[in-house]
Amino acid sequence: MVAVSPQRGGSTIEPAHAVGATVIDGSGRDPGDVDVTLENGRITRLGTSSAHRERLDAKGLTMTPGLIGAHVHLGLSSPIQPHFSLQISAAEIAAGIFATTGTTLDAGFTTVRDTGGVEGGAVTATAKGKVSSFERQLAQTPRTVPRPHQGRTRTPGRPDRKGPQMSTMWQGCLANTDYFEMRSSGGYDYGIWVTTPPGYDPAAAQAPVVYVLDGNWAVGMTAPLIVTQLDPMQPIQPYIQVSVGYAGEEAEHWERLRNRDLVPPGEPIAKEFIDAVEMAVRLGAKTREQADAYLAELNDSRGDVFLNFLTADLHPRIERDYGTAPSGHGLFGYSYGGLFSLYAWLTGGTFFESIGAGSPGVVSADSQVFARLEAMGDSRSATKLHVTLNDREILGDVAIYQNLAKNAATFLHRLPSRSESVTSEVMHETHVTGLQASFLSYLRTCRAR
Repeated sequence: MVAVSPQRGGSTIEPAHAVGATVIDGSGRDPGDVDVTLENGRITRLGTSSAHRERLDAKGLTMTPGLIGAHVHLGLSSPIQPHFSLQISAAEIAAGIFATTGTTLDAGFTTVRDTGGVEGGAVTATAKGKVSSFERQLAQTPRTVPRPHQGRTRTPGRPDRKGPQMSTMWQGCLANTDYFEMRSSGGYDYGIWVTTPPGYDPAAAQAPVVYVLDGNWAVGMTAPLIVTQLDPMQPIQPYIQVSVGYAGEEAEHWERLRNRDLVPPGEPIAKEFIDAVEMAVRLGAKTREQADAYLAELNDSRGDVFLNFLTADLHPRIERDYGTAPSGHGLFGYSYGGLFSLYAWLTGGTFFESIGAGSPGVVSADSQVFARLEAMGDSRSATKLHVTLNDREILGDVAIYQNLAKNAATFLHRLPSRSESVTSEVMHETHVTGLQASFLSYLRTCRAR
């Protein structure tokens, strides 16, 4: 195969005429021997040319348009683990990326779909113009990611609106954190942040996974707490944090989409909740269209489908790529994520060893969690459950938060027998500010050494 690329260092290639190659031009026509005119590394003409140019004998070779690599990791090489455990310096990783991109282009691949890895500062160095023109040109070439459900392509890091997309804005800001996007077996797209413990080496000791919901909102407040594993005063058992949110343009609508994923199917919508949404419209915080879409997701909630995505779709990939422990996994959710956590606990599954439910969004007194709790009878889940509430929810004057706290407390009181597997704590926070404190309470209660 013939691969034609600009010369390294920004120099040019003299015009040339390639003769004798079997050309596949991408039009659908059968391959054939066609003369090709090349100018400065680009094909400018197919067919004979009268201009005087250097003659290149391409007999026996095949010439194609630029190839597309559908799945590559420019920032990773085998073995993979030294990259994630920081055994390879950032400078070496970045240098390797530039060498790999050059080899990739020389092989004829002009567009690649980079599916994630360790970038070692290569992106920042490129943006600041600290690499040569060849590598800069290649690094700035859009790496398109197909989005079939939107009927177009999206370029990572280049959103249509101003400012970074919420799905990717944390890349490079959180230590030991990778980001990738994944489509569920149900056809929904998610953004995934994976934060590994400091110095994690699965060959030495595998760590279980803690899945954190509402990743677009929660990852920045929870992922840094992974350093608690090194706290000499109150150390936490090693864990890998996997924060799950929404990708690309959908990240802007995470508040609406979470209604679909985190609320159990058939969960009643409380009047106080509808009143709160209508108040947001009156105050200009939501448009009528946004409010209707927000409530529509609640009428078609699919918490069961999302639970299956976590355990059956996502976890096998995390297990494969990060060498996780076979058991000891956890789940943490806050607000509607907390409601989802209660739902997961009530299903009686054994996948999670511990579950944290922060200020669970049990807004309706007719919530399914009460019926499911009654159906459990005297049986108890072997999974640890830790529930937190905020004192300002209980003592404040916001009706929806008052109901939430009251119903969550009622859930705890209705447990026929409180064993050590169910714990609770009241935090000194509001509903908005309580997420980080709730997560830390879960870690200290359920995952302390």
